[in-house]
Amino acid sequence: MRPLTSLRIAGKRHAVMWDVKPASENEYGEYCPVTLQIRVCSGLAPDEERETLLHEVLHAVAAQTDTDMPEAKHGRFSVGLFEALKNNPKLVSYLFEDGEDGTIVD
Repeated sequence: MRPLTSLRIAGKRHAVMWDVKPASENEYGEYCPVTLQIRVCSGLAPDEERETLLHEVLHAVAAQTDTDMPEAKHGRFSVGLFEALKNNPKLVSYLFEDGEDGTIVD
């Protein structure tokens, strides 16, 4: 299920485009800071697709906050963050609790 067609990142709306044809054999996704588009290539396994989306979101965050890092480090960071979030759902819930009553923010 791909419910995302856009994301708000650093106060700006970014379009999410799915099943984009890759420009090269080793490309899984792309972030365009000019058009504010995140593109995820077709033919990826579900977790690969999710990690690619997170990878491109991190590019968007880096671009919007002027904190970009080299692609090799960015790639390793996004894989590690994806695994940490995927394997720790209680962490994700905790991060978005709203106040002391434990209510999750929508």
